[in-house]
Amino acid sequence: MLSPGEITAEFRRTVERENLLFSSLVASVAYGRTFRERFVGNPKYREPFTTVTTVGDVLFPISTWTAKDMDDLFEPYPAPLDLWVGQSWVMRVFSQWEEVTRPKLARTRGVQLHQIASDVMGDLRNIRNDIVHHRAVASKDNCGRLKVLNDWVAVGYPIEVVHSHVADFLIKFEWEQIART
Repeated sequence: MLSPGEITAEFRRTVERENLLFSSLVASVAYGRTFRERFVGNPKYREPFTTVTTVGDVLFPISTWTAKDMDDLFEPYPAPLDLWVGQSWVMRVFSQWEEVTRPKLARTRGVQLHQIASDVMGDLRNIRNDIVHHRAVASKDNCGRLKVLNDWVAVGYPIEVVHSHVADFLIKFEWEQIART
């Protein structure tokens, strides 16, 4: 059986993998913006734009884009793709905590699940609840009760999780306390 410190280290590695995925997706969105800037309005290229992949010598179309499709995805900042990446990070990290890490810690310590608590993860739960149940708009009932991550959102406004929030999470999460308790 793993020790609480090992379980916490395992959770940290998972969060760091999620952060790497987050960074990769942010880079992909940036590439999409670059793609749009390069092709839209350039007389050498005509709409619709088709992205393709090759298998051997054969080209297979993957998707077809118009300038309007690209505008809808990438503009203004933060655009739908930017928002999706950040909101997905919240969902994935909270799910890992709630479904894997927290139950492991409770079993290892021989305590009830509710005895394994984290203010940061409680805040992430409230942010997640507003993403899922309030169309990603911060509500008074959830995000209005944040204890630690209260500078991430404003009640009544869309939830926009960006790279600085991910870094802030790594700083504010109670790594030592959770590993010791």
